[in-house]
Amino acid sequence: MLMADIRTDRRHRDVQILLYEEIEIREFDGWALAYNGSAQFVDKLIEVLANRTGATPDPYHLHRLIQCLAEFTRYLQ
Repeated sequence: MLMADIRTDRRHRDVQILLYEEIEIREFDGWALAYNGSAQFVDKLIEVLANRTGATPDPYHLHRLIQCLAEFTRYLQ
């Protein structure tokens, strides 16, 4: 399973699952998992979400974040 691999990979620290759902298709199937430096745009989105919702984000806001990332990646293609 992918999460088991991520958790045992020493390059990843403090991994937290914010939203766990069954899905029918991958939303980001074209993404490669590789570090490419700081992601300031995404970091800001997550910071806003964390400030609004506290330690346990509401699934509604997490879905909005996922939608934003999906639109952002489509824009870059």
